[in-house]
Amino acid sequence: MSERLYDSYERKYKRASTAILLDMAPVDSLTRKSRGCIVDLSLGGMAVESETDYKMDREILLSINLPIRITGKIVRKEWNTQENLYNYGIEYTKISFFDKLRLKKYVKTLIKLLTGARS
Repeated sequence: MSERLYDSYERKYKRASTAILLDMAPVDSLTRKSRGCIVDLSLGGMAVESETDYKMDREILLSINLPIRITGKIVRKEWNTQENLYNYGIEYTKISFFDKLRLKKYVKTLIKLLTGARS
């Protein structure tokens, strides 16, 4: 997977492409865990690929091995026929202050690596 930096005028936050595995589970059924792969990430949301079919507006708990726990809502859903995967756009609905700081640091570092920027 190639790494890219997204800086669209439509987006509130810069997005960086990545490949991070995560655990996903519906908030109302945490025992129904599934796996996914984050394909791009920002401070406001992420794009995820998964074999699991979740409904639009479904609230899910996301666990990333950074360690960060986030609750998000599915706001976009597409079926990728070539790879037999669902592509989701997920907007964060709950994230603790400290998890947000960890995520911000991670995203900033990733963007610096992708753009070659120096601190």
